[in-house]
Amino acid sequence: MPLLYCRSCCMKRTQVVAEMRLRFLAVEHFRCIRSAQITFGPGLNVLHGRNDLGKSSLAEAIRAALLLPPTSVDHKPFIPAGTDHVPKVILEFEKGDDCFRITKTFGTGARGTATLEKSRDGQRWHPLASARDVDGKVREMLSWGIPSPGGRRSPHGGAPPRQL
Repeated sequence: MPLLYCRSCCMKRTQVVAEMRLRFLAVEHFRCIRSAQITFGPGLNVLHGRNDLGKSSLAEAIRAALLLPPTSVDHKPFIPAGTDHVPKVILEFEKGDDCFRITKTFGTGARGTATLEKSRDGQRWHPLASARDVDGKVREMLSWGIPSPGGRRSPHGGAPPRQL
């Protein structure tokens, strides 16, 4: 088991963690972002820039792709002000020797969609899951110990609250 260290108290903790590396993020109509694409490099990646450019929105898009069901009512803040656009997030990541791509659109009813695809080479993609099955499959695959949407500790299908 990998060892984790809590930065605030430097106490050693043992926990199972699935190692993953973000590869690519594409966002459309997500909060203040009309369209953005980021290719992540190996190691530490830092987003920097002036206030109100969308750095926090990009971080929220990653969180939404990994944790939020596409039809959750929690998607409403993602819709750009004064529009009826459908927020879309594409997140690619590596786990082991495989690449995965999550594509989600956030909205009510048929406007909220999700797909999970897998690739060995990052070029040819094969479907793994769609709709509600995506969130459960991602949680299972990454071994985070977070209950599936609608689970006992995750009421209303929402993602668990962020902890600092």
